[in-house]
Amino acid sequence: MPKMLLPNDAWLKANGYSELVKARKDRPEPFLIPQEPDFITERAILARINRKLAAEYEKVGINRGGHARYHHKDAYRNVLLGEFDDLESFARECGVMTANERIGRTYEPAGDSRGPLSP
Repeated sequence: MPKMLLPNDAWLKANGYSELVKARKDRPEPFLIPQEPDFITERAILARINRKLAAEYEKVGINRGGHARYHHKDAYRNVLLGEFDDLESFARECGVMTANERIGRTYEPAGDSRGPLSP
């Protein structure tokens, strides 16, 4: 299907359609509705970051007893590159989160891994 070209205001005036130009100018401009943020889980953000850093042999993980919540390490040399608490800002620096995305839920491991029906 061929593209339909819409005439501009100059063409409309030159061909005697000045009323249409006036009606077009009186119409209000469309406005943008602000979007609500898209919530993404912490686990999904960690997966995105680790896929991005895999080319550089780096990895981000959750600390299980360190000073901060997350650690950034070199997986090839097994060297700690840093620790941080703000995963969202780190993900934005890496370029894996858009401006409209937020971290919605965090992953908290269950205390009892056997399940709710275990004795």
